[in-house]
Amino acid sequence: MAVSFAEMLDRHAARMPDRVALICEDRQTTWSELWQRCQAIAGGLCKLGLEKGDRVAFLGLNSDWFYEGYFAPSFMGGESVALNYRLSVNELSDCMTDSAAKVLIVDPARLTMARQICARLGGSVILIVIGTEPEGKEISYEKMIAAAHSIDQKIGAGDDTLIIYYSGGTTGRAKGVMLSHWNLFANSTGHAQVYDVCSEETHLLTGPMFHLGAGARVFCSVYAGCTMVIQPKFTPLGFLQIIQQHQVNATMFIPAMMQMVLDLPEFGDFDLSSLRQMSFGASPASEELLRRIVAAFPQVAISHGYGMTEASPVLAALGPEYHRADFAEKGKLGAVGRPVPHCDLRIFDANDQELPVGEIGEIVARGPNVMKGYLNQPELTAETLRGGWLHTGDAGYFDEDGILWISGRIKDMIISGGENIYPGEVENILSIHDQVAEVAVIGIPNDKWGEAVHAIVIPAAGTAPDPAELVAYCRANLATYKCPQTISFRHEPWPLSGANKILKTELRKPFWGS
Repeated sequence: MAVSFAEMLDRHAARMPDRVALICEDRQTTWSELWQRCQAIAGGLCKLGLEKGDRVAFLGLNSDWFYEGYFAPSFMGGESVALNYRLSVNELSDCMTDSAAKVLIVDPARLTMARQICARLGGSVILIVIGTEPEGKEISYEKMIAAAHSIDQKIGAGDDTLIIYYSGGTTGRAKGVMLSHWNLFANSTGHAQVYDVCSEETHLLTGPMFHLGAGARVFCSVYAGCTMVIQPKFTPLGFLQIIQQHQVNATMFIPAMMQMVLDLPEFGDFDLSSLRQMSFGASPASEELLRRIVAAFPQVAISHGYGMTEASPVLAALGPEYHRADFAEKGKLGAVGRPVPHCDLRIFDANDQELPVGEIGEIVARGPNVMKGYLNQPELTAETLRGGWLHTGDAGYFDEDGILWISGRIKDMIISGGENIYPGEVENILSIHDQVAEVAVIGIPNDKWGEAVHAIVIPAAGTAPDPAELVAYCRANLATYKCPQTISFRHEPWPLSGANKILKTELRKPFWGS
């Protein structure tokens, strides 16, 4: 039988029924209970008239309920839709319309928003509410589970879509990325290998589950059969409390999160000795922050991952050997690592021809982890997957050691005086400067050259960098045409996407006017 996450949950329930699968706040769920609840939810969906291929959306904070929402629809051949609660009601309504989801499951924290969405859609969506008394035609989540209706459909498996994540949308229509059981199984096998996932361990999930950067850990936890502790919404103090209370062995973070954790005055008061492995992604960490992390967690194997939703998501990883006390001497600071074992990565030029080592081009990928396509967007799917390769839109290159480096987004490339300049190159250099905490490089209008390189810097704590000194630092490490012609300073957080990536479109607006 083709691979199926519903079948994996069935096996765990049979082989280790009493082992804890999920912990969220004061709730614990064993593998047997999780399987039973997913079965009951699927039966309830069948009772509501849903059939194989129908879609069920979830809106809410991280939770054991969201975890169930990942898998329960597949028990009757349905598909899950993970909604980003940070979007507006208008944007979420568009996602619901695009996905044609017949059911919306909502937690108590987002109930008002869900009701507004359903009102906009004219009552065409069945609303299932968690933790509160339903109104009108709404359905109680727990009462549906308690009814335990029979399942009338076959489980989802193989190339069937398991889940849809909405990606992008900052410069146009959001893209529904369709991922199959095979896609997420392939990623889980590589994820488990690269990050040394062990079945009899406890993992902490902190990132938002509407984003596959965090969601990948959910699928891997089912693949490996490990216990998952879910933090509903990240707070640095809660992060430390959970690790100590549940003796967490592995977790992931984005650099901004770890900065907040290490800045806590109470950091040294917690017992974090259970931690064995941590990974980070979404953005690189500065040298200063990496040194702090390595010093704070000397016993932990730390890795940096690179990926995208369309790849389920991991494409490359820089392992623990580059994140020890001597990491800077290894010369790989800012790199994203080697390709994961289940995926082939290459560098193509504008004509989709492979480039040699050291030359910058577009990163392309192929493998069983690559998405089925974008929902309702066949032309975009064909363009993105042309020639059998996933065109990531990221610019990068391989060095002589086979390590991948990111140079920025193709669309963020700056063309100045006919030269192509990739912001990532400049950002990698500036991020090493001891007076730079974070940096983003953009192109701004220039009458002579078309575009000029401009760096926006968040200074390191207690420093006041001299722009001329930073420019000179760049010139000592980069070709002159790549160096910033101007530098400005920023003291507030970056504008971020739902995937916690800097929205350079927003940074460019004051200069370009749109």
